[in-house]
Amino acid sequence: EAADLARRKQELEAQVDDLSDELSVQRLLSKQVPLLQEQVKFKQKEVKSFEGEVKMLHREIRELELEIAVWKQKNEELNQDRDCLASDVREVKLANQNLMLLV
Repeated sequence: EAADLARRKQELEAQVDDLSDELSVQRLLSKQVPLLQEQVKFKQKEVKSFEGEVKMLHREIRELELEIAVWKQKNEELNQDRDCLASDVREVKLANQNLMLLV
């Protein structure tokens, strides 16, 4: 019976050691919680900042797309003007040739 009690004592001491180790781990983890919460808050602020930047960049993209559309329209108008001028030049050359034939 003394041997059983000694064995039981060792088992209980082992359980106490295990529980003590687990308690130490729990204490360490509980100390990390506030730090982790601060890190989460910081990251949330970073995310909000990035979201603001993304919105601003989307706005800039839309503005640039509108500006591109305006320039494309202007380019089309200039191409039409160029084509009209080329046609006018051909007419003048033809009229000039006809005048030379008359002279």
